[in-house]
Amino acid sequence: MRDVTATIVSACLAGGPCRPDGALLADAEIVAAARRGEVITVCPAVEGGLGVPRERTVLDGGDGLAVLKGTARVRTLSGQDVTDQAVLGVVKVAADARAAHVTTAILQSDSALCGVRTAPDAAGVPVGSGILAVVLNCQGVAVREVRGTLSQRCLPES
Repeated sequence: MRDVTATIVSACLAGGPCRPDGALLADAEIVAAARRGEVITVCPAVEGGLGVPRERTVLDGGDGLAVLKGTARVRTLSGQDVTDQAVLGVVKVAADARAAHVTTAILQSDSALCGVRTAPDAAGVPVGSGILAVVLNCQGVAVREVRGTLSQRCLPES
C-alpha cells in the first residue's frame, strides 16, 4: 500500500521552460515542491511533439471534451491544426499519471491543454476545460488550476 499520494503539476508552474514563448512561469510553492521531489512535472504539449518556442494553442469549436469526441480542434493562433499532437501528449501524460497512481493534479490556467475551466478559444474567451484536465478528471484525479508568475525569458528575444 502506498503511503504517499502522487501529484502531477504543469511543468511550467515548476519553472520548466516549456511555455510557447519560452518564458519561465512559476509558482513558488510548486517550484519548492518540485525541488524536494514531491511532485511530478508534466507538459502535454512537449510530450506531444510541440516544441519550444511554438505558437500558443487554442480550442476551436468547444472544450477539451469536445476535442476528445472529435467535434472540436486544437489550433495555433495562426490556424494550424495541432489536435493530433495535443491529444498524443495528453494520452502520454494520462498514462504516466495512471502508472504513478496520481491522485491530484495542479495545472496551468488559461491553457488549451491544461486549463481546468479556463481553456481559451482564439478570441481568448474561456470555453471550458482543456484536454488534460478532462482526461485526468475522468481518471478520478482531483484537478485544480493555478496561474504562475511570469518571471523571465529563457529564450533569447528574436
